[in-house]
Amino acid sequence: MLWKKIPICICKRDVAFNQDVKALKVKSNVNSIYLLYWFLAHQGFLLSKVVGTGIGAGKLDSKELKSLSILFPPIPEQKAIADLLSTWDEAIRKMEQLIQAKEKKFQQLLRDLIYIPVTKGHWKEVQAKSLFQERRESKRNHLPLLSITGNEWGYTKRRY
Repeated sequence: MLWKKIPICICKRDVAFNQDVKALKVKSNVNSIYLLYWFLAHQGFLLSKVVGTGIGAGKLDSKELKSLSILFPPIPEQKAIADLLSTWDEAIRKMEQLIQAKEKKFQQLLRDLIYIPVTKGHWKEVQAKSLFQERRESKRNHLPLLSITGNEWGYTKRRY
């Protein structure tokens, strides 16, 4: 896992962890949420410090972590930065939840309106071949094309 991403979080309760997890208890002159965002912002740099353990796992050495140079603003500025980033983080989380809910609703509508057969009598069953004709032509890039390939379909422009 450490080769691709370093999991970083704040624990708000007692936890147990193994030898490859680093627990940092921040001092009173450091805003822990600011420090969390600092580490998140520097994940690429932290990943460059990961070394192999000989068994294929990655390891971020404690000495490397302790030797990092970190520029810290005064505590009021740390809090202001952490509050601003937390507000944006929460807005992104809510937007992702909204997108998931809309995708779920779309899939439900797709299933209810298209996939599940309707038995109200005004729908008729037809063979797919009666809905379109096969096109085998070139040099007509101005014409729209409905493309159905594998599991994907859509109204697309031709690509040559």
